[in-house]
Amino acid sequence: MIDRTCLEIKCQDRLWIVIRRLDGHKEPGFVRFDGREIVASEIGMFLPNLHDLSWTELEDSDLSHGQWYAQDGGFRINIYGEPGSSMWHFEVMALWRQFIGESA
Repeated sequence: MIDRTCLEIKCQDRLWIVIRRLDGHKEPGFVRFDGREIVASEIGMFLPNLHDLSWTELEDSDLSHGQWYAQDGGFRINIYGEPGSSMWHFEVMALWRQFIGESA
């Protein structure tokens, strides 16, 4: 469900992506992705430095072993493995690189 304060994306390869504005305000652009499969170039609308993000590893996540976050402009992006999958940090990052079209 999209409440316009964040965009949650579940990829078929068990990667979950959450994008939200740093100021906490609603983002009208999120609504256009409701119920659609999203590709990396569309995420680039919000995160123009998609391929050069500086990632920070999050420890002690309730969602999975592997979770990362990065910020770009006015947005924060979190990536993590499907909850309950117990994916390691390196596995989550490998799926992210695959999603954006980089070699792992």
